[in-house]
Amino acid sequence: ICDACHETAFRPVNVKVLACKRCVGLGGEQCNFRRDESIPLYGPDPQVQKELRERHRVLSVYLRLQDDFTGAGVSDKDASEAYNNHLAFVEEVVYKLVHRAEDPEAAEAARREMEEYESTNLTTIKRTQARRKERDTSFGIAPLPWQTLPEPSLHYV
Repeated sequence: ICDACHETAFRPVNVKVLACKRCVGLGGEQCNFRRDESIPLYGPDPQVQKELRERHRVLSVYLRLQDDFTGAGVSDKDASEAYNNHLAFVEEVVYKLVHRAEDPEAAEAARREMEEYESTNLTTIKRTQARRKERDTSFGIAPLPWQTLPEPSLHYV
């Protein structure tokens, strides 16, 4: 789609589908697309913003450090494997929440499971957040604003 079409086509709110005639005039093919399928040419990508928002929310609940998987009687290999499994689980939850339109039941189940985990492990989550904050500040590096996690909340919007 050409810049002019993108800038002017979706200004009226009532336009749902657009066929770009200028693109055809320039030698392109006729293509129909919808407003919600259009990716803005400038500024942040809404899909990326959505994923970051969901990732931030999931990581504020399933916040576990690699040290949490080591302990007496646990080999380094087993601890590393358990931590990698935890990271894979977190990525799966993020994917389900970001792509909830594809499978709404799985997204709702992941959200309910996350709320249940948060309510039962609230003290562990707060302790892990404190340990992580202490660890990050011990290096003398202040975290960037997007790296700080909000206080866990039992209410999701």
